[in-house]
Amino acid sequence: MESQYVFIQFHDSEKNLFKRMAEMGVDAELLKKIVSFWLWLESHGVKEILKKIGFQNDKIVALVSLEAETALTALENHNLPVLPSSSKICLHVTSNVVSNGSLNHLEEILEDKNKAWNGISQLLNGVCRNIFDSEQRGRRTAKLVEIVPKLFQPNENSDDLGTVSNRDSELNPLGSSQLNPLAKVWRPKSEEDRSLYVTFSHGFPLSPRQIHFYFTWLYGDCLERVYVHHQRNMTAPPCFGRIVFKKWWWWLPESILMGQEQVRFHNVFGRSLWCKRFQPKNNRLGNA
Repeated sequence: MESQYVFIQFHDSEKNLFKRMAEMGVDAELLKKIVSFWLWLESHGVKEILKKIGFQNDKIVALVSLEAETALTALENHNLPVLPSSSKICLHVTSNVVSNGSLNHLEEILEDKNKAWNGISQLLNGVCRNIFDSEQRGRRTAKLVEIVPKLFQPNENSDDLGTVSNRDSELNPLGSSQLNPLAKVWRPKSEEDRSLYVTFSHGFPLSPRQIHFYFTWLYGDCLERVYVHHQRNMTAPPCFGRIVFKKWWWWLPESILMGQEQVRFHNVFGRSLWCKRFQPKNNRLGNA
């Protein structure tokens, strides 16, 4: 009975949100998964999540949807041995929308990944299979802006000794939507503004491939390049590097730091990684 009530309320009041997402390029199957994820969060105490997301402009809706897709991929594949099992699913933009930036509640809800995925699957196979009529099911085939490819796709442009580069065509997640004509024109941030300076524990460095994989698993396909600095004689292990985020992920460095000078990521392949704001110098890393 409860699921039917949720479905009725959700179908009547949030149909415009689904329409907007479809116009941004979300296919019907992915949309059902994302909505199942949001409904599951709502059933676990995240109040009025669909309503709050529906109030946002297209760019925020696209970013929250990307976070949901990334979280769903991690939950669906949480038993794979290649994943860093202790890592948390981060929903920085979502938390700002639904809980004024507090991540604690969302992280607690998603801590039991097996329970979360089972609950989302039940919603997906029940309530959310009836959201769209046949016309809506067949209308959209493009994946969400092609900005978050499959999380476990091999990175052909990576190596373990120098730089990982993953440049691609930066697509506008707003597509051709005209729902927010008063929005300001988006101007890309500089590479320096999209960068974080990273340091390692002395004697325990991480390779560019490991850093790239970890951030991709945690946030999605967000990195443009990863630098790890090696000394000229190559005798000592590297101690620092730089990560550059893609243009449409310009907001992520600030979101990671959350106003702090430095943030530590624990247990990144068994090691620690520190991130701080990148401050360019004359001898900028990677331009040598």
